[in-house]
Amino acid sequence: MTGGVVTVGLVVALGTTLACFATVYDNAKVADARYLVGSDIRLTPNPSSTKPHPTTLTSDLRGDGVSGASAVVYSPENAALTSSFNEDVASLAAIEPATFKMVAALEDSSFVGGSANDMMSSLEAHPDGVLVNSALAKGLKLKAGDEVEVLLGRGTDQQTRRKMRVLGLFTRFPGAPKGTDVVATLGYYQAKTGLDDADYYLVSSNDRSVSGVKRAVASLSALPDFGRRFEVRTAGATFDRDQSSLTGLNVRGLLQLDSFYTFIMAVTATAMFVFGLLLQRRREYVTLRAQGVRNRDVRRLVLLESGISAALGAVLGLLVGIGMASQFVLVLRPIFTLPPPLEVPAFELAVLVALVLGATALSSAVAAVLLGRLKPTELLRDE
Repeated sequence: MTGGVVTVGLVVALGTTLACFATVYDNAKVADARYLVGSDIRLTPNPSSTKPHPTTLTSDLRGDGVSGASAVVYSPENAALTSSFNEDVASLAAIEPATFKMVAALEDSSFVGGSANDMMSSLEAHPDGVLVNSALAKGLKLKAGDEVEVLLGRGTDQQTRRKMRVLGLFTRFPGAPKGTDVVATLGYYQAKTGLDDADYYLVSSNDRSVSGVKRAVASLSALPDFGRRFEVRTAGATFDRDQSSLTGLNVRGLLQLDSFYTFIMAVTATAMFVFGLLLQRRREYVTLRAQGVRNRDVRRLVLLESGISAALGAVLGLLVGIGMASQFVLVLRPIFTLPPPLEVPAFELAVLVALVLGATALSSAVAAVLLGRLKPTELLRDE
C-alpha cells in the first residue's frame, strides 16, 4: 500500500504541476498583453488625420460594450526633472486620475509604498504633484515628499518649468509604448502648457473576452471617420501576435499532450498496484473464502485497499504538485512584464483526481471479477 500511495502521489504531483503551470502561463500572458496596451483597447490618432484629437474627445468614445475611456498625453523625452542633486530628461505621461484608474491595467505591484488606487487618489487630490519612476528617482536622489523642478512640454513653444511635489514612486506604468518616467495630472499639465491634444486614448470593455472587446470596437467604429482618425490596438490582438511569433511557445498545446501522458501513467500505475495486490494475496483471498467470508466481502476488501491507496496518493500528489508549481512560478517571473501569482485551477485538478480514482475503481472492479474466478484447488495444488 505504501508503494501504491507513493506511485499515485508522484503521478498526481506531475499532473498538478503541469495544470498549475499552464494556468499561470496563460493568465500571465493575457495580463501582460493588457498591460502593454494599457487597457482593453488603445486608440492612437492616425498621423494622416487632419482632424483635432483633444483630450475632451473621451466624451464621444461611448457605445455598446464600452465601460469608460481616458485620454493620455505622452511622448518620449517630453519633460526634464531637476533635483538638488542632478538633472535628467524624462518621458512624462499626463493622465486624468479619476478616469484612468477605472480603465487602465493598473497593478499594485507596480507602485512602491502604496496601492495603485492610493497613488491615483493622491494625484487626484494634489494636481501639482507627480509620480516618479523609482530608477529615475534613484539617479536624482529623490524620494516621496521631495520637491522637484519639472520642465513640462519640453521641445514645444509652450514648455514651462514648475516646482512640483513627488507624491510616490512606481516601477512601471501601463500603456506607454517606450516606458514612463513621470506621471502628472492632465488638468494641471494643460493649464500650465496650454497643450490640448491627446497622444492616445485608453478604452475599457464591459466584457474582456475576445467577442466582448470586438463588440466594443464595432460600436466605436460607428463614430464619424473612426477608421481614418484612429489606429486601433486591442489586448487580444497583442496576445495573438505574441503567440503566433517565432519565439512564441504554445505551452497549452504541449501541456495537453503531457496531461494525456500523465493520465496514461496514472491508469498504468493504478492497474499495476491493483493487480499486484491480486497476485500477491490471492492465496489469502482464497483462504478467507474457505473460512466463510462471502465473495462480495472479499471484493470490498480489494476495493477498499486500492481506494485508500489512491485517495492518499491523490492528496499527497496535490500537495507536492502545488508546492512544485510555486517554485515554477518563481522561475517564470523574469520572463513576464508583471510578476504572475500562483494560481490553482480547481476544476482541472478535480478532473485529474477523478480520472485517477476512476482508473483505480475500474482496475479494482476488473480485479474483483478475476478474484471470483480463482479456484482454491488449483492454488493448493501449486502450493
